[in-house]
Amino acid sequence: MKNRKFAYALISALVLTSVPPVNAGNLSFGNGQIVHAESYPQWSAKKVYNTGDKVVFNGSIWEAQWYTTNEEPGSTGQWGVWQQRGSAQDITPSTAPMESATPSTGINPWDNQIVYHEGDIVSYGGKNWIAGWYSINETPGTTGQWGVWQEYKGTLAPSAAPSIVPSVAPSAAPSIAPSIAPSVAPSSAAPITVSPSPSPIVSGKLADGWYYIKNVNAQKYLQVKNNTGANVQNVEIGTGTGVAGQKWNLVNNSDGTITLTSALGNYMLDIANGADTNGANVQIYSAWGGDAQRFYVTETATKGVYTIGTKASSGTKYLDVANRSTADGANVQQYTLNGGTNQQWVFESVGSAPAVSQSPSIAPSQPAASSAPDTSIPKPSSWPATTYNKMIANSFIQTGNTYRMINAIQKAMRGEDVTIAYIGGSITEGALSTTHTKSYAYTFYNMFKERFGKNGGSNVHYVNAGMSGTPSSLGVIRYSRDVAPSNPDIVFVEFAVNDADDVTNGDAYESLVRNVINTPSKPACMLIFSVFKPDWNLQDRMIPVGKQYNLPMVSIKNAVVPAIKAGQITANQFWASDGWHPMDYGHKLMADSIMYCVDQMLAKGKDANDISVTNNAAIGKTFDGMTMVDSQTRMDGLSINAGGFNGTDTTPGNFQYNNQPKFKYDWKHGTNSGNTSFTMKVTCKSMLFAYKLSNSSNAGKVDIYIDGKYSQTVDSYKSGGWNNPWVIKLMGNSTSAQHTIEIKMANGNANKEFTILGFGVSR
Repeated sequence: MKNRKFAYALISALVLTSVPPVNAGNLSFGNGQIVHAESYPQWSAKKVYNTGDKVVFNGSIWEAQWYTTNEEPGSTGQWGVWQQRGSAQDITPSTAPMESATPSTGINPWDNQIVYHEGDIVSYGGKNWIAGWYSINETPGTTGQWGVWQEYKGTLAPSAAPSIVPSVAPSAAPSIAPSIAPSVAPSSAAPITVSPSPSPIVSGKLADGWYYIKNVNAQKYLQVKNNTGANVQNVEIGTGTGVAGQKWNLVNNSDGTITLTSALGNYMLDIANGADTNGANVQIYSAWGGDAQRFYVTETATKGVYTIGTKASSGTKYLDVANRSTADGANVQQYTLNGGTNQQWVFESVGSAPAVSQSPSIAPSQPAASSAPDTSIPKPSSWPATTYNKMIANSFIQTGNTYRMINAIQKAMRGEDVTIAYIGGSITEGALSTTHTKSYAYTFYNMFKERFGKNGGSNVHYVNAGMSGTPSSLGVIRYSRDVAPSNPDIVFVEFAVNDADDVTNGDAYESLVRNVINTPSKPACMLIFSVFKPDWNLQDRMIPVGKQYNLPMVSIKNAVVPAIKAGQITANQFWASDGWHPMDYGHKLMADSIMYCVDQMLAKGKDANDISVTNNAAIGKTFDGMTMVDSQTRMDGLSINAGGFNGTDTTPGNFQYNNQPKFKYDWKHGTNSGNTSFTMKVTCKSMLFAYKLSNSSNAGKVDIYIDGKYSQTVDSYKSGGWNNPWVIKLMGNSTSAQHTIEIKMANGNANKEFTILGFGVSR
């Protein structure tokens, strides 16, 4: 069995190996002051740096001004991410402590910052260990008889040379990179049997520099789908147009491999999931330089024509245009060498026009008009990569406790069912995105299942309980109906731009968060703070709640507003014309920001203990354990007589993601329903009341009585109403007791309409 270390996506751009601090040396600053430099590490291309991080590079001290990875200090210019803070003298890197000698040749020592998968083998404490499933920062020998690490007593043998079969294509050319074996579709051309070398010898070495890479068979160029720089963006072939997505920066490595970085940003050519299987997809991903992003370039018998082997497969598989296709958009995968020209490539130095360049002994194809670009999402090139990276880094507030999030990821990696749920307002629902599948919620769900799920992510499930125009006071009512029954593993809470209408001033929000944490399925809870134009939200009220329970938090306000004020992007690039809702690419930024937070959690490692909810609250916990009551609810101590409110109202509309009614079991009083009261007897300590607002002239008023005493009059007419829900507080007591609620049409309103959407009761 092979020893493979896989690292995920963006986590892989995090620190995968410890960077040793420099030895105590001297730092010389402009004023001649000499200070010690023992706390500053050497710069590493693989590490992610955040604002304020200092490193030593080429004899100088550098400070990061914002998030950066793989941007060399001294190369980013006067206003770039790295600013020089002094010179380092007599500094020699110290030797990093190493694990004891590897018990079996070819087995790497365990590293607490590496993400391991099922089947990975490491050495630790004088023994070899094999991972049973996903693991990070779990020490071999400490996980018990049924834990992730089990002692491995086998030996590593060289992989047998695979039998050679025709190149195959996936059943559908993916736009992202699932680790699924494609269905086999034999190529029409007969295969040529070639014995691949497990450790290829690179000949005709190419110089470092920028290249177009042309496929010999198709006479088309290796390119990033839709010319879009993003993680897991698919790689294909296309007619030469000279766009950035067809330009690759080749760098030779000391181990005889190369890396290929896209001109679209800090993304490298990448084998999805570091797989060594036939049909594994080729994509781009954040640069980290691991085996999944290293390739062997070998010159064929024809001078200037190369094969590109993958280090992920130990050089046994090669870049291959699926099914020997010559069409624009044909997918690129890795496959066993078969000698076909669909596995042969020509490197053309950037500077010549790719559509008219010559390859040795091959006549060029005629240039064709490029296909129409995908304009559904503004291209990342409109936001420079450094700006985008900085925005994402700025969105991060804290990881909080990582126990539950990493539990959910481990479940997904083991193939167990995992449910990701969202509750929030219209941004969560996906309002003004071109389709709900472009919303941040669905985009992150897709990212998660492709990255952590099994069998194409079929074990990862999606629940979107976003509802337009509603605050957390309705969210705390709905949670028991719309989210909790799905037994979620991860719940995102997003009300930062909706809670101006929260009558509880944050009490309902904190109660909702407590209810999420206390859900029997023990989901991870992350708080998302959206933002309205130009810079409004209620995150200052909500962040203390996240601090109280040590939850992960992401602020889109922190990401977007500084970039707009600095002139790096415009408001119109993020928000739609209403100034409230992000456009598709704004949703993509939100999803990437959430994944960045997840990456920080994974880099931190799994906390030893779960979070807990105590009696202490940052704002309030009046609505702890709240349950929604509608016309279908059955519970002890509850009795309802609908009286004249015996109709059903369909006008509140449906959820976008599943087209189900938002309030299927409401109570409606119609214009001919008379004046018989609605009465409810229930045992509870606190209660919220939800009803429908309307701009119809038929919208009426009701009087509400609690335990026989007049409480208030509620008017369901509002000139700006759009059949939307509204919430008021009826009671908030410290102890539970039986109460009687009576609702009747106010004087002069017997021939009017009023819809009760539901109640929230805490018992």
